[in-house]
Amino acid sequence: ALSNRKSTCATPAVVATSAVTAKTSPWVEPLVGEVMVTVTGAGGGLGSNVVREALQRGHTVRALVRDPTRVTLPNAVEAVVGDALDRATMCRAAEGCEVVFHLAAQSLVRESYRDPLETYRVNVMGTVALLEALRRTPGRRAVVVVTSDKCYENREQAAGYSETDRLGGHDPYSNSKA
Repeated sequence: ALSNRKSTCATPAVVATSAVTAKTSPWVEPLVGEVMVTVTGAGGGLGSNVVREALQRGHTVRALVRDPTRVTLPNAVEAVVGDALDRATMCRAAEGCEVVFHLAAQSLVRESYRDPLETYRVNVMGTVALLEALRRTPGRRAVVVVTSDKCYENREQAAGYSETDRLGGHDPYSNSKA
């Protein structure tokens, strides 16, 4: 269902943030009881898995989507259509939710070379817009800001990276996610 409701988005609130790097959706598992969840980037591979997992666990899901003609969401999902950089849209997406999974991104490395400004706009300022909307929307909530292993300095190592590894990234996508 598409949402056209108005948002008040004025009162600052406490926001908890956590950076997470993963290729699956293990973050949904610890949520207890029915929780209102907002997923940005719900049309992507990881975002669609978070939506599916949250629904399977009995949560109410709202999804921020930029282009509803390119995304197929389950009927149970409330869709908020708009740009992740638009404060009113982000406030509508955040209003009343308890947990936000922020996965909206320009995630293509080659595209980041072609249009670095757009990559930084979406990946950096999109996160800022979300956090600002949450700050201005009443209530307390948890926020999971998802990044990529590309945010770490590439050491050409066989093992994966951990959150204590040095941040780096020489291309616009990689350093926009750090």
